[in-house]
Amino acid sequence: MQEDKLSANFDADIENNSNYDVDKIGMGYLNATGEIKYSLRNDIMFHIVMNKSKEALKGLICALKGLNYDEVKNVTVMNPIDYSDCIGKMIVMDVKVELNNSEIIDIELQLYADEYWEKRSLLYLSRAYNNIGQSEDYSSLKPTLFIAITDTKSINKRFKPEFYSKYMFLNIKNHEPYSSLLGINVLYLDQIELATEDDKKNKLDYWAKLFKATTWEELKAIVKNNPCMEEVAKIMYSSNIIPQEQTILEAEQRARHMQRCMYENGYNAAKKEDEDKIEALEKEIEELKKQLGQ
Repeated sequence: MQEDKLSANFDADIENNSNYDVDKIGMGYLNATGEIKYSLRNDIMFHIVMNKSKEALKGLICALKGLNYDEVKNVTVMNPIDYSDCIGKMIVMDVKVELNNSEIIDIELQLYADEYWEKRSLLYLSRAYNNIGQSEDYSSLKPTLFIAITDTKSINKRFKPEFYSKYMFLNIKNHEPYSSLLGINVLYLDQIELATEDDKKNKLDYWAKLFKATTWEELKAIVKNNPCMEEVAKIMYSSNIIPQEQTILEAEQRARHMQRCMYENGYNAAKKEDEDKIEALEKEIEELKKQLGQ
């Protein structure tokens, strides 16, 4: 196991995980082999990486928006999460960002089938666009973009296959845009072969491969000689072995699995059985939290 590859000093850092050195422990990814237990496709892992690495967040925003790195002057996560408080809770794991103090970008991983996806994505977009206080003027509203990172099995039931789709409100007769203030983009991780030259120029295909990586060997090949991506690998590795974060990632993964099963087996028929399983899981999680001293 990858934990066995850590030095005694790393083990000491892990035992004192409230102040562990991510950079030092994370370097263990260079020696890690085999399956990545919690990859970037895990909602919590995605949120952890985007919160801990400003460089990774800027890099992903640049790829999704087609921006040069120096065009991003400021990027702020608007919905940081207290991970110790989210164990056992089915929470929305989107990453809401303010870009250059002038635009809202809401990014969500959607990697399980959801028959209400269209309605939910519009709700997320609308909520994010409602970004002014009660007494503020409408002129303060910021342009808002909702971006889904997904695959065709999860939401693409009627759209033509595409790697990166971009939608906005248009006049249905002449296709004239109604407004540039709102938009929805969708990145399909399983359609990398359809990436355009612009997609490749913006390194979107590179990011898609990073999300799809399932082994440490794949991940190391992708991040090699790229400091921004190497930081992602370090954070992923440390989160995979720090006990507290392992517990949170495991809880999230199992909860999402339950959610998928409820959808795939027929929600009403499976509801009671799955609710019992979820209740048992929540009790198990509470015990784990007690063991971690939370």
